[in-house]
Amino acid sequence: MDNRFNLEDELFSRGLAEFNRRDFYECHETLEEYWNTLPADLPERQIVQGIIQIAVGFYHLGRDNVKGTLKLFTRGNGRLLAFGTDDCGLDLAPCTAAVAANIALLEDGCPFDDSRLTVPLIGHI
Repeated sequence: MDNRFNLEDELFSRGLAEFNRRDFYECHETLEEYWNTLPADLPERQIVQGIIQIAVGFYHLGRDNVKGTLKLFTRGNGRLLAFGTDDCGLDLAPCTAAVAANIALLEDGCPFDDSRLTVPLIGHI
């Protein structure tokens, strides 16, 4: 099954760039607009929603809302993990690994500003 995104779509590519620049609020807004254009039965919708949830999780983390961060990281990562790393033309493995590591650290009581928490990049394959 080829579930590749149109990586040339302006909203999608802008949203990924915002994620990679750590502009998480803007990423959420942009990708939500893109998500709303996708047919409800399109598998890519789940990936976009997962990226949105992770972005909002990082936004919450920056506001010291660890409970909200954990909730969104868990939901978003679950959506991304349902897809293979090359199912959509995106390299999701570094993102899912970093988010999983962040979840473990936060669940162990790591403070929100700890340098061990990492922000992943989402690249193209």
